[in-house]
Amino acid sequence: MEFVLQVDEKIIRKIKPSKRTILYFLILMNAKNIYRRPLSDIDCVFFMIKFFLLASPLLAVFVCIFISFFESFVLLVFSILLIPYLFFLLLAYLRYRNESYWITNKRVICKRGLIGYRIISIPLERISDVLVSRNLLERILGFGSVWIESLAGQAGAEAVFHGLRNPQEIQELILEELGSK
Repeated sequence: MEFVLQVDEKIIRKIKPSKRTILYFLILMNAKNIYRRPLSDIDCVFFMIKFFLLASPLLAVFVCIFISFFESFVLLVFSILLIPYLFFLLLAYLRYRNESYWITNKRVICKRGLIGYRIISIPLERISDVLVSRNLLERILGFGSVWIESLAGQAGAEAVFHGLRNPQEIQELILEELGSK
């Protein structure tokens, strides 16, 4: 565990995002605001089109490989196109691996990062709203997100739980804990 529990604090639920979140992070690699506000369906369509337009040369090279029976030039082009995708896939996997969420009887905790990590802890008393988001891409991949806003007054959510198979259940759990305080 990367954080220390407070006195009389108990972990109610430890949450790991769905493995499909790797694809979500891969497609939205350039989206800098996915932790500030929910992406609209238009934003998701834009990122999906951009991702698949960039991936279409890779598909064309796959076809060329099968047609040309592994000619060296095609393999060279394929390798040049594949290296950036493998790099971005590695980044998306590292981002997924470092995402974890905890709900305790005193606070919600969010851990994220690529190589290093950052832990965000919000006391239950400071939570002002708990929102559920399911944009187009999240619906396609079969999960949603929970956005936790606090009384800190900053614009957007202070913590985001991405890749939840049942975000409404997590929202209800946090709201129950808020109600018990």
